[in-house]
Amino acid sequence: MRHQREKHGAEAPHRYLCDDCGASYFRFRQHIREKHVDTTPEFLCEKCGLGFSRITYLQRHRCDEVSVRKNKRKRKGDRKGEEGVKRKRGDKALLEPYRPDIMEDDLEGEGVDNIISLIEGDGVREIYRNHWTSLRTHYREGPNHSHYTFRWESQTEPSWKQWLRSVFSRQEKRFKLNLSHSFVLFNREADEFRFFHASKNNARVWDKPKTICRFRDISSIVDDLKAVDTLEYVRQQRPNTKWTVHGVASTTFYVDKLPDFPIERKQLGRHEKRCAGDDINHNYPGGVYHPNPTPLEVLADDGVPVETDFVSPFRATYDFECYFTKNDIPTTSTSKTSYTVRHVPLSVSVCSNVPGFENPMCLISDGDPQNLVDRMGDHLEEISTSAFQILSDTCFKEAFEYLETLREDDVKDRPKLKGTLFKYLSQLPVVGFNSGKYDLNVIKPYLAQRFLILKDDDYDSEAEDGSGFGQTRKRFVIKKKEQ
Repeated sequence: MRHQREKHGAEAPHRYLCDDCGASYFRFRQHIREKHVDTTPEFLCEKCGLGFSRITYLQRHRCDEVSVRKNKRKRKGDRKGEEGVKRKRGDKALLEPYRPDIMEDDLEGEGVDNIISLIEGDGVREIYRNHWTSLRTHYREGPNHSHYTFRWESQTEPSWKQWLRSVFSRQEKRFKLNLSHSFVLFNREADEFRFFHASKNNARVWDKPKTICRFRDISSIVDDLKAVDTLEYVRQQRPNTKWTVHGVASTTFYVDKLPDFPIERKQLGRHEKRCAGDDINHNYPGGVYHPNPTPLEVLADDGVPVETDFVSPFRATYDFECYFTKNDIPTTSTSKTSYTVRHVPLSVSVCSNVPGFENPMCLISDGDPQNLVDRMGDHLEEISTSAFQILSDTCFKEAFEYLETLREDDVKDRPKLKGTLFKYLSQLPVVGFNSGKYDLNVIKPYLAQRFLILKDDDYDSEAEDGSGFGQTRKRFVIKKKEQ
């Protein structure tokens, strides 16, 4: 514009005065859009999560010691660190990665009193005051697990993007993410308020945590959270119909770090080429880990008509009762541990939901614990056989008919497929209350003799050194039922 005015006599362009800040601009619309319109930044830095309204600002953003322009040329000069120290490429004494601060609420003081005073209702204010430590904005970071709690300032949908950006920007490794809400409940009949704590175990929002590898994974989670009505979700978490949800108090994000996997960066490939680390390069020719297919997935891949997500409707349960004896007490006592009595199985109750075995059966010992466990095993096998027959005649009838119609020329592994289906249906889920800590430990020696046998396994007919002497090892194998 100056060239036009000086050389060609053009009139000076009109400058617009801004009523908000008093400054004048040629590009008045651009000034309003960038300075006075409250919009969410469209362009985000994948390293630190900082947002920009224009892509040119993002390209000028210097997030690390090496910055790249749009034309891929590096900036001149070295960037000074936070302490005024110049940072050079290859310098191993680099500063700590940027971690944006999360503005934590005070534990106590005048600021806390001011926040609570703005809450309506004496009962709700009392809840906030009693549980302020849990619902206030704060975070705790550990080597493997961290949690970040953000307080809801109102009952409108919060800024999920800002919260998750703050969480992501503080991570150096990939991580698994889950969240839970805390809220205030109100009982109309008793005119009582109660606080529902956020919990990672029994009150998490997602059954399976989300794996975060890059910043765009956060964007997809933000979209999912915006698509769900949070208030309606927490209403479904109330203990019963007598309690209603008064409001959401806070949201806690749970981070489980994956220490062996760094967050994906655009510069990772370029960094690996010039990395001067410990000269250890781990190659994984197998690629990404995939779990082994289930028996039903194996059958479905070979064309057998089965539902891969089938869950057995049958199960059995048991419970042991024991008595104490001072006979045959172990003699391996130490200065901190001494044995006084020994637990011996006295009786066991077995029940299931399989038709014909729905009534509980109580088996009482005749003095021989091994005989008691054997009788329990025989009864469970009878239940398993009945469940197998029911499933074979109903849910998997079509699968068995399909296997019978196949010829050996069509499928060479037909016996193997049939055996896979037989083995899967012959398994009966058996559960017990606290059995992993007590019942199984009590019957472990008797259980092994009932279902397992120790067998010699000649796995080498000739030694590797050519001596001609084979090696023998022992292994446990499952006892086969007598035909």
